[in-house]
Formats: sequence, structure tokens, C-alpha cells
Amino acid sequence: MRYKKIITCWIISLIVLFPVAFALTINPDSLAVQPTDKTAQINWTTDALADGKVHFGETVDQLKTIPDTAGFQLQHSVNLNNLQQGTKYFYKVESGDGTVTTALETFKEFSTFLSSPQGLTAKNIGFNEIQFTWQSNPKATKYKIYINHTENDKSVAEQAINEYTLKELT
Repeated sequence: MRYKKIITCWIISLIVLFPVAFALTINPDSLAVQPTDKTAQINWTTDALADGKVHFGETVDQLKTIPDTAGFQLQHSVNLNNLQQGTKYFYKVESGDGTVTTALETFKEFSTFLSSPQGLTAKNIGFNEIQFTWQSNPKATKYKIYINHTENDKSVAEQAINEYTLKELT
């Protein structure tokens, strides 16, 4: 009879302590994305040594998976390459320690930047005027023009066409 009590206590302690002893969590505050026009780096941390992977895609229904190839660690980083410029992507990170696997519950999102304008030309059209033109980007809805007079860039125009005339040059 006494051994039944001991076994019962042991089973109850396993049920209560097992999830705590082997829990693995992803720190959601550590999640960071650094996109460019064609790449993105996704970083996160876990509270225990684990591997990691990122599931991503332009829709949540068609995902690719890229593993973190650095092995078991606390800080994870996955590079996504060959992305489309100016495109929204959905992603979810996952980590596992060989026993437990955990993932963020919801998808996060990021957008890649548009590539810098190509084919920039400048033409002197007057005594103190220069006209700039560049190739149109089919994904761009507007262009923001900056001029660097000092250390601080100054935005001088925002427009939908692919040309700008700088006037009153001194």
C-alpha cells in the first residue's frame, strides 16, 4: 500500500514538473528583421540552447523553410536571400532543442525595400538648372528626391514621375 502512495506522488510530480523542466521559449521581444531590397536577416533569442529555422513566404499558405545553420545556440540568425524588391513577406520562427520544439503562435511580416533608381542621368538645361532623369521602377508609386547640402540630407520633392529639375543653382 505504501509503494502505491510513493508511485502516485512520483507520477504527480512528473506531470507537474515535466513541462517546466523541459520548456523552451522564444523571446518575442528579441525578434528583429533587417530587410534590404533583396535580402532580410531575421534574428531572435531562446532561453536555452536550441537550433532554429524560419518559415516564410509571400502568403502564409506557401512557405519556404530556411534553417539556422549555426547549431545549438541562444542567439539565432537566418538570412533570407533572393527576395523580390518592394514585397511583403510573412514569417514565423521556430526553435528546438532535440526534445521540445516551439514556434511563435502568429505570423509576423516585413517588406523588402525598393531598389535604388537605375540609369540616373543629369542634363544641364539652363544657366542654373539641371534636369535629373532615371529608369522607372514598376513597383514604385512615387520618388522622394534628396539633396545633400550639409551633413543632413534634405528632402526637396516627392513625385510620381521619373524626372526632377533642380533650379536656382548657385
